[in-house]
Amino acid sequence: MGTGSSEISSEDKAIKEWLVGKEWKAENGAAPFSLLKIFSADSCSYATGKQHHRTFKNGEFENFGATWPLTKINDSTFSIYVKPTQKTYSYKLVGNL
Repeated sequence: MGTGSSEISSEDKAIKEWLVGKEWKAENGAAPFSLLKIFSADSCSYATGKQHHRTFKNGEFENFGATWPLTKINDSTFSIYVKPTQKTYSYKLVGNL
């Protein structure tokens, strides 16, 4: 097992590959972002269209320094758990980018 910070688990790699190149929409209006476009493993944009650097590692989505566990529900849905509010929000696949 290596110690490099760039190493990711095979599970993380599979989730990243599944998320990338897709547009996701929140099922709940109170979600942290209503629309999420994931361009690459480290780049996404929200409803505003401004691109942001984000990472996914160890099963968590990093957002402005906070980490939120991400769970794949099925091939077209995932959820994130926002720790400060202790709420889970689901996102549905809208389409490919």
